[in-house]
Amino acid sequence: MATDRLALPPLARPLLTATAEEMMIMLTGSWRRVRFALISTGTLSCAALNLGCLDPGGLDRDLDVDATESHLTVNAAKPAAGTVKLAGSHQAAIDAAKAAGGIANLGPDTDGDGLSDADEIALGLDPFNADADGDGIPDPIDLDLDNDGIPNAIECHSAALSLANGSFEQPSVPSGTYQLIPKANMPGWQTTAPDQVFEVWGTGFLGVPAAEGRQFAELNANHVSTLYQDINTTPGQVYLYRFYHRGRQGADTLAFSIGAPGASVEIRQVTTGNSAWQLVTGVYTIPAGQTVSRFSFESVSAAGGNPGVGNFLDGISFTPGCTLDTDGDGIPDARDSDSDNDGIPDGVEAGHGLADEDGWVSGPYGANGLADSVETAIDSGIINYTVADTDGNGTYDFQQVNDDVDGDGVPDEEDNCPDVYNPSQIDNDGDGVGNACDLECVTVQRGTFGDVQDSFIKSDSLDFPYGAYPYLLIGPKAGTLATAYVRHDVSFLPLGAEIASATLTVSYSWRATSGAVDVHRTLASWSEATLTWNNAASFDPAVTSQLLVPTGAGTSSTDLTALVQTWVDGVSPNHGVTLTGVDRTELRSSEHLDLASRPKLAVCYYAPDTEM
Repeated sequence: MATDRLALPPLARPLLTATAEEMMIMLTGSWRRVRFALISTGTLSCAALNLGCLDPGGLDRDLDVDATESHLTVNAAKPAAGTVKLAGSHQAAIDAAKAAGGIANLGPDTDGDGLSDADEIALGLDPFNADADGDGIPDPIDLDLDNDGIPNAIECHSAALSLANGSFEQPSVPSGTYQLIPKANMPGWQTTAPDQVFEVWGTGFLGVPAAEGRQFAELNANHVSTLYQDINTTPGQVYLYRFYHRGRQGADTLAFSIGAPGASVEIRQVTTGNSAWQLVTGVYTIPAGQTVSRFSFESVSAAGGNPGVGNFLDGISFTPGCTLDTDGDGIPDARDSDSDNDGIPDGVEAGHGLADEDGWVSGPYGANGLADSVETAIDSGIINYTVADTDGNGTYDFQQVNDDVDGDGVPDEEDNCPDVYNPSQIDNDGDGVGNACDLECVTVQRGTFGDVQDSFIKSDSLDFPYGAYPYLLIGPKAGTLATAYVRHDVSFLPLGAEIASATLTVSYSWRATSGAVDVHRTLASWSEATLTWNNAASFDPAVTSQLLVPTGAGTSSTDLTALVQTWVDGVSPNHGVTLTGVDRTELRSSEHLDLASRPKLAVCYYAPDTEM
């Protein structure tokens, strides 16, 4: 028998609280309204129902506000007569309208937000919750339905809103006043009024606040008229329309129409009293061939009978439905906390750096539902950051199913070094980690690996080379001055290698007082067999690093990472380092019998992404 997957979304109220209850389910890829009849009572559980549970206990938001709907799933046979039985302490019967189609779509408004469930689904909204993210902003006017700091329009790749001046914020009118605006000065809108005049109020005039922004319009300026605007639309696209309406002297009525210019069809009439604004929302699907649509607001009647008084309008918008579902999980990206299902929340991948570990951006959210912290100004709806597209391929990181963070053309899931650019994927040692991420460590020390030269010079032995001496002397003593030279050959490091660390370690056999040995970059070539006071190589007087040497004997290390990187990159030749000090220090040289005590340079590096 063929089976369908039945998803039971969460309800704000307890499941099956009355003798019968309606809810929406996902069946055969479509949302359907079903009726459940309570047969017995008890505790609903995954074990009792033998369900495959996603997040048992319902800890996955909507319920815990992570923008991902909680739900249970169960495999159920497609009903021949409209009935599905669930095993366990609860038995449920589905009252279906059509056996052939499974269960019929119905049109109630479960969450009471003024939009039918079917319309909300077409728009990508949650039919069960009027405020899915719980930020206090109703979903139809919420610019960020999952509070990840990414506007819905970006998450669903909606075209920019083409409706101009929908809140009548232009031209500017001082608060507490009103102005009559000639057509030439009114952006976006047209009027059928014979004098071609618009009336705009600043918030607070005659005690009436704006519903949105700082200004609003009065439809009846000097005459009974119609305000309208033509915008470009996409045939077949589902749009959400919304506007605010309010009466002036009492209950006013307007007619709202949409259609091709010259052929508009009345969608609805709206009547509102003068005590508060009414938010009006609805859905309109653009007919075939209608590439330009006209929005019209016609004054039908106004309390008091004065043709120049009545029908306030504000906050008019016309936005495309947002149903893009990148990962195909049934939750539109605008409400999905992880649109590409890569395990990284959208808010973390967005690029604003303000989300918590769950991808949630904290409020306040202003009046538009978009966090103030990501806006250029409160309620501007304009974000103050660039949404991340790390590899520059035109797909945002939060929607890139096969992420390529380093932009090397190899998807992260296949990349042997996903965070570092390595298009050739070279892996010399075959360990599964590319050269660019494969840290290799080598210690250069005479008798262990590589070539090492070291010696010292003394001011009282002008032409004597000390290269064969088992110790290196540094600093003054009894009127003489000693300076040591050490060079570790790093020619084995490939050109382009990234030096992660380079540490010089020495063993000292005697130090009278605690202090430091200064390390300098040597500027000329030298050989331990011929180096003397008179032919000594010059060195950079700037101190590259220091060896801290306590009193007595021991070992000391210093970081030479930056210097070794310059040698590998060819920025400066490797003549080694020169060691100076203000107190006499005695180090063991590469001629010392104890191999472990000889100077050593430990280098860790990432090989370049090229064949070696």
